[in-house]
Amino acid sequence: MMITDSPNQPTDYDAVLGGQNPVPDTAVVLGGLAGLKARFLKADGATKIAEIKNCLKYGKPGVEFLLECLKDSADDVRREAYLLLKKSQEPEVIEGLKGFNFYRFFDCLRTIKVGKNVTISPEGSRMVFSHEKLIKIADIDRQKLLYSVAPLVRVKGIFLLGEEPDLFVRSVNTPRRSVIEVWRSQDLEHTLIGHENEISTIALSSDNKMLGSGSLDKTVRLWNIETGKLIYTFGTYLTWGSHKDAIVSVAFSPEGKILASASRDGMIKLWNLRTRDRPQTIQSDSSYLVFTPDSSCLAFSPDGQTLASTTRDGKIKLWNALSLEIKLIIDAFLCSKVMIAWSPDGKILASSCGDNTIKLWNSQNGQLIFTLPGHADAISCLAFNHNGDTIISGSLDKTIKIWGVN
Repeated sequence: MMITDSPNQPTDYDAVLGGQNPVPDTAVVLGGLAGLKARFLKADGATKIAEIKNCLKYGKPGVEFLLECLKDSADDVRREAYLLLKKSQEPEVIEGLKGFNFYRFFDCLRTIKVGKNVTISPEGSRMVFSHEKLIKIADIDRQKLLYSVAPLVRVKGIFLLGEEPDLFVRSVNTPRRSVIEVWRSQDLEHTLIGHENEISTIALSSDNKMLGSGSLDKTVRLWNIETGKLIYTFGTYLTWGSHKDAIVSVAFSPEGKILASASRDGMIKLWNLRTRDRPQTIQSDSSYLVFTPDSSCLAFSPDGQTLASTTRDGKIKLWNALSLEIKLIIDAFLCSKVMIAWSPDGKILASSCGDNTIKLWNSQNGQLIFTLPGHADAISCLAFNHNGDTIISGSLDKTIKIWGVN
């Protein structure tokens, strides 16, 4: 019997009745891809999965059949098809996976025990936490300690990691002064002095060149990370349109041209960092802004077109960052310690909730996509990896969890 190049005819991977070639251990018995499809249609769940695992042996037609399997009625089949396709860089596969909701198959892949005050880097690759009288910075995937910093005893503060592996920032609030420390690995590089009351929020620009900070002194300050110098103060007496109460959150736009700030005065301000003119202002109901100092109650979408803010009555509001009009309100069941994070494509918004779960929301229509239970206490940090196929969360239960498709 002659073997052809047609994907619907037997290949080297098939055992052919009457053929003279030895049967490979991993052979698909009879029929090429056409036979695989025929057996798939008649099979039960477990057998279907066994069949589609051989699809990639049939080249492009096999990939096309896997893309069809993403629409199968069985969850296990759709999950397996996704796992087989996700590593492909072929344009048709990338396009075919764009509309596929793989988040509904998320589960906890791994739990790592850490210490207190856990924070994760923006892309979810590193973590920082307090443990055994040290501040430890570690690689999450390898669970390897990178370096450690000696903490100050009985000090209130916030930890922050940049995308640069060696950059660590922390606020230090004591009864006598409030400062920000910039560390490069184990070396203290700069101490930023200027705030006159407790520092309640800090944020890094995406290029790690600027730091924004907010304080109970009602000011927002902009710092140069590389020099440690103060660039500008947006304060009550220095700038038109400044906040009239304590600052609770700051966030940079992705391109670093806008710094957003939220305050107990019920206002969200968008500061143009080039002109430093009077800011654009969003009235966000003073009684409903979340006031927890280390909550991420502001977050720009990856394209910078949308600003997400959280409210005390458990909602997420999505604002058009240009017109400042409300685009969507999500009833998100938030808790007092709120964390929100955008997926890299901006289609999904993750939020921490009062029942210690993570909820994933469709940012276009506000629909709940999936809920991730597992933490035993409030969630203190959230991040998507660069591909958006993994979520990393940290909690007051002193654990970090990695979520993905198992």
